[in-house]
Amino acid sequence: VIVYLLLGGLALIGSAQRGPAVTELRVLFIEPALFYLILRATSRQSGLLLRLADTLVLAGLTVAVIGLIQFAAGASVIVAEGGSLRLASVYGSPNNAALFLERALPFAFIMALVPFDRRRRLFGGLSALIMLAALALTLSAGALFLGVPAALALVLVLQYGKRGLLALIALAVALAGALAIALTSDRFARLANLSSGTSFFRVRVWQGARQMIADHPVSGIGLDQFLYQYRGQYIAPDAWQEPDLSHPHNLLLDFWLRLGLLGSLLLVAVQAAFSARAIRIWRTAGSAFPVRRALVIGTMGSMIGLLVHGLVDNSVFVNDLALVFMLLLAIPASLTLRPEGADQTPVPAPDGL
Repeated sequence: VIVYLLLGGLALIGSAQRGPAVTELRVLFIEPALFYLILRATSRQSGLLLRLADTLVLAGLTVAVIGLIQFAAGASVIVAEGGSLRLASVYGSPNNAALFLERALPFAFIMALVPFDRRRRLFGGLSALIMLAALALTLSAGALFLGVPAALALVLVLQYGKRGLLALIALAVALAGALAIALTSDRFARLANLSSGTSFFRVRVWQGARQMIADHPVSGIGLDQFLYQYRGQYIAPDAWQEPDLSHPHNLLLDFWLRLGLLGSLLLVAVQAAFSARAIRIWRTAGSAFPVRRALVIGTMGSMIGLLVHGLVDNSVFVNDLALVFMLLLAIPASLTLRPEGADQTPVPAPDGL
């Protein structure tokens, strides 16, 4: 996180549009880093970290409930291809709503599966169902067919191992059926068409991003500079209808362009360290420490959703998503590799939600 903050400061120097870059440094680098510092300094026990997970689930539940109420009332609804209605909730974009719900859903899902507190299992199960309903109405292809399936599949594998095979098969069948049905709609049918629509513009923005990296392979283009560079120089002539794209819609390209080559290497290093520590904690927790187990499984599920959905969209460089990213990093970093002291016995879940 310190390196992330330092690279953000260095990227500010090379940013042509200084105003947006300064704002991004504060909102997406300094504030998340301070948030991470607070988490690491105050949250060193499973019970406290569990409350943070509860808070994330409650936030996701709130976003989902608001969105569903608004959708029923016809408010804050985005009209997409073929007149399809998309839930946006408190966000300006349905995709932003889907990205946040995708982060919270794995924690709610694992709460419903791990038998350490009956009321929390009920809370997690109901929250997961409500968030899934809201996610479905966002019509976000990246969430529904990439991020959410990957997150739920990993949660099932980590929780049940080989015993979760039937659940994984059922999930795969349900996903295939949903995809087949979705492709008959105007909203999703255009995803398979690379000559027009969303997929066409996504390919074009990736091509523009790769050209930016070819021109600035070491330093990148700076903080919050993609919009100005893309529409000013790198947009393809046949992509003129979508000039106002502010990010490359790919996590690795995004880190590279904002923070340079070191930024892309940092992303890989952070994910490697996160995975290694989270897996070690998961192995040592076992069934004897259900709170630790639930926390680390929920964290890994949320992170894999971030990475998989991040192949085609923004996943970190948004105000709320940057904070959730720091929370995901802080949870395994704050847990000891082996339960010690007060953690020698399973930590009971708080009575309240």
